[in-house]
Amino acid sequence: MAIDREALRRLAEAIIPLEPWIADGLESPTMPRVQATLTRTEFTTNLVAWVPDGECGREQAVARAKYIAATNPQALFVLLDELEATEAQSKELRLEIVIRDEQISYEQNLRATAEATAERGRVLLQ
Repeated sequence: MAIDREALRRLAEAIIPLEPWIADGLESPTMPRVQATLTRTEFTTNLVAWVPDGECGREQAVARAKYIAATNPQALFVLLDELEATEAQSKELRLEIVIRDEQISYEQNLRATAEATAERGRVLLQ
């Protein structure tokens, strides 16, 4: 599956200035929710709320709330930046390997030419 990283970055940037998301209400008798606090307007927006059903009990709802809270725009920026840095480093390393391989090939050809020249010199001297 291809991911449009620039689109993800633009979507995350549109959410700023959100503070880190938190999983809230995990210990309450009701189901947990994930909230993001908007610093400029000083109100809380619930991103996700679960209603208990047969497929998603409290334990699964808590796990989902924690996951969504951890998967916030700031975390996305860190992951995208790390991915870009890793790709750049990988590109540099591949280039170094190509250069090194060409160097080795050149040195092997040079050695072979020198050995052939030396052999011709020995034949001529005999």
